[in-house]
Amino acid sequence: MANSGVFTIDDINFLKDNQQYPSLGQLELIQTQVASSVTYLDFMNIKEDIYNVHFATFSDIKWGTADTFKCRLSDDGGVTFESTNNYYSAQQYGSTNGSFGGSTRNPTSEFDRILQNQANLSHNGYVYLYNLGDPMKYSFMTQQTMNWSSGHIQFKFGSQTYNVASRINAIRFYTNTHAWTGSISLYGIRFS
Repeated sequence: MANSGVFTIDDINFLKDNQQYPSLGQLELIQTQVASSVTYLDFMNIKEDIYNVHFATFSDIKWGTADTFKCRLSDDGGVTFESTNNYYSAQQYGSTNGSFGGSTRNPTSEFDRILQNQANLSHNGYVYLYNLGDPMKYSFMTQQTMNWSSGHIQFKFGSQTYNVASRINAIRFYTNTHAWTGSISLYGIRFS
């Protein structure tokens, strides 16, 4: 009997149970990097030709001196990371001390203030990055993170854009000047 190339429901369920059947919106790990006293981590193979949406998670990011965690994009495979004033940012935050507010950075030289402030405490969160592989569109990022500020937990969410239409093929996450530890996982979202 010839194979018609059509999956039965049982075939699909078997493949899904064994994580061999891709589905819309599925996260696919590109790379996890663990930082040990570094000032930056570069993701050089982001598979921008496959994924239109990327997802990055930050786990237990710590620095010994208060600092700010940022991101820059590259369109030349990581030879240089764009530092021109073409990044724009709007964020909202709230703290367990009852304070709420917002900030903008327009223009600035990076995706700014992803994580920030207090030293020796874990900072965590995630960002979505959109349109990195599309040379006809601006790249942008949305974020949801947890920081520490003056001894209080602070949530932060917002959106940032890189206002240059360019095919982005590498990402750098970094701090201003101080070394940090923690891990970053970068995923592609399948069929996004």
